[in-house]
Amino acid sequence: MAAYLIAGNDVTDPKIMEKYVEVAGPTLEPYGARLLAPSMTNIVMGGPVAHKEGPWKPSRVVIIEFPSMDKALAWYNSPAYQSAMKLRLKGSVGSLLFADGA
Repeated sequence: MAAYLIAGNDVTDPKIMEKYVEVAGPTLEPYGARLLAPSMTNIVMGGPVAHKEGPWKPSRVVIIEFPSMDKALAWYNSPAYQSAMKLRLKGSVGSLLFADGA
């Protein structure tokens, strides 16, 4: 069953986030992941977000599909991503979660 990473954040330093995308992008392939949103051309700042309900109001949303929750968590916990994640935490603020697909 597929699993999805859903992240919402606000970019505080676009230059750092450009480096994050450069470093983090290649970590996805070994885990069978694919970026669903935004497009690669908008990955640093994200595309438009239409907020409708609740207090969660990120200006940037990323959705990545993994083949399974095990693959998603293995990617997140991998040394390669943990190293890249430091850039994300330095260049943005937000939230990230994983959800099982249906």
